[in-house]
Amino acid sequence: MDSDDPLPYYNRGLSYRLAGDYAQRHRRFSYGVLPRPHRLGRAARDGLAVGDLPDAHFRDALKALEYAQHACELSGWQDARVGHAGAAYAVNGRYAEAAKWQAQALTLADPADERDFQSRLELYRAGRPYSEQAA
Repeated sequence: MDSDDPLPYYNRGLSYRLAGDYAQRHRRFSYGVLPRPHRLGRAARDGLAVGDLPDAHFRDALKALEYAQHACELSGWQDARVGHAGAAYAVNGRYAEAAKWQAQALTLADPADERDFQSRLELYRAGRPYSEQAA
C-alpha cells in the first residue's frame, strides 16, 4: 500500500467494520484516514461521520460531528447522507438537531431506505442515538 494514500486504509477499515472488528477498523482509520481525510473527499468523510459504532471506546463523537457537518456542507445539506449528521448529532446528545437532519434525510431518501430512515428519526425523537445494534 502507498502509505500516503488513505483509500486502502479506508477500504480495509470499512471491511473490518462490516465484520464487527472495531479495533481493527479504528486502527486502519486512525493510521491511514483520520490524518488526511481531505484526500478521500466526501465518501470518506461520510464513512467516518456515522458515529454509530456500538463500542463507544472506538467512537469519537466530536470528530464524527465535525466530519458529518463538512460532508453535508459539500452537498449544501441536500443529499440523503445528511442522515449521517443526524447520527453524529445524536451521539453528541443533540437530539433536536439529530431529528431535524434525519427528517431532512427522509425527504431525500430512496424509497428502499425510507423505513430505516424513519426508524432512526423515531429514535432521535425519543432521545436515543442510533447504533448498529439498535438497527
